[in-house]
Amino acid sequence: MNSGQLNPAQLVTKIWALAGSRNFSVFVLVMSISYVLILAVFGLLVEPKWLDILSGLLPFQLLYGLFFLNLVLIGIRRVPAVMRQCQKTGLPQGREELNRFNPATPTQGAGFKVQELTHYLRRRGYQVQLDQGAGNAAPGMHPATLLYASSGRFSPLGNLLFHASFLLLLAGAVTNVYYRFEGTTLIAEGRPFSGAKAEYRTIGGAAGAALPKVDFDVETIAADFWDGRLFFTRLEAQVLHRGGRDIAKLSSAVQVGNAAVSIAGYGYVPRYELKNKAGQTVDEANVMLNIFAPGSEDSFKVRGYPHKIFVSFFPDHAKVKGEIVNKSMNPVNPAYFVRVLRGRIPVYTGFIKPGEWAQYDGLSLSFPSYIRSGEFQIVRNPGHPFIWIAFILMGVGLTWKLLFYRKELVLWQDGAGRTWLAGRFDYYPKLHAHWLARLAETFKGETA
Repeated sequence: MNSGQLNPAQLVTKIWALAGSRNFSVFVLVMSISYVLILAVFGLLVEPKWLDILSGLLPFQLLYGLFFLNLVLIGIRRVPAVMRQCQKTGLPQGREELNRFNPATPTQGAGFKVQELTHYLRRRGYQVQLDQGAGNAAPGMHPATLLYASSGRFSPLGNLLFHASFLLLLAGAVTNVYYRFEGTTLIAEGRPFSGAKAEYRTIGGAAGAALPKVDFDVETIAADFWDGRLFFTRLEAQVLHRGGRDIAKLSSAVQVGNAAVSIAGYGYVPRYELKNKAGQTVDEANVMLNIFAPGSEDSFKVRGYPHKIFVSFFPDHAKVKGEIVNKSMNPVNPAYFVRVLRGRIPVYTGFIKPGEWAQYDGLSLSFPSYIRSGEFQIVRNPGHPFIWIAFILMGVGLTWKLLFYRKELVLWQDGAGRTWLAGRFDYYPKLHAHWLARLAETFKGETA
């Protein structure tokens, strides 16, 4: 084997070190920016569904995997260093340890009121250590540390929390991919929904996802249209569930059980009444029809009769030049266009208003009233709690690291009897240098 050739163990170690390095982080970042630009360009050229397909291709999945692999390895390598940084240290002794403090910030004074400075720092959350036995250093001796104060000793943990939040994001995303549920159902005003599988019109999401625990009643449905056209300015439903009453909107879901419920569509549910020759009511019921928007036609059959009844609903109908038109989406002047077939033979065709009757084959049909219905979307994303916790951890980690950062002060006396105050800070070194100068001026005096 050549001396320059790596054996398998060395190769694995080198790849492991590379995958957890900051250089690899920069590479992943550059690739991520490139991929985002590619998606942005394609987003201008193709439909959103193709963009979703593109973002799920193997190169993007590989990028996601490399990102989280690099994140985990950096975190593993950083944990021992962070734990060491959080350990409590003693008084810095000797020039080598004192040289760790910024040499630009020490301020020479004629002595210090050490006890007053101690009280001042402790009131501001610093942990202060004093060396009462140090006394004054004699000429030619090593420096004698009089005081060491530190704050934000655990601030490096903020970095770990911030990076750990990305792992929770990954957990949430993976959970949603494999356990997400999405379904739609059509419910009329005053009707309940118990969450049974048969009550759903469509069921989507992950294969084999469990049905959510959803149980609510639809009390009222309301809709407003812009300028009388088929454009919602308001679409909402008041639902009653175990947690109380809530308003489910087109753009805002409510939490019911372990799922989010929103209203996604609107319609009308006419109530029909059928009478025989003697004028006796033989059947009446609310019938769920897909007759929104105006001109849409749907059909139903009355049990025990051979007729198929086709219905279209016009909420604000009017006759213009001999033709029926719909003037607005608001139910100002409603009417039904009805076609009745016995087999393939039409037995009735015409418009009837609420309360009017259509006569055919010795029967009379009327639509005296209607109620509103809504298409409700029910979504359960079990990974969302992980994602919310991840964002909370991000905020806590950033706040901890940026606001409660590490600050250290040291006061020592050199062999010439001069007193020095120096500091080391994670951020704002110039600002803290001015602060140290003010402290030196405020507390100078005879050394206690």
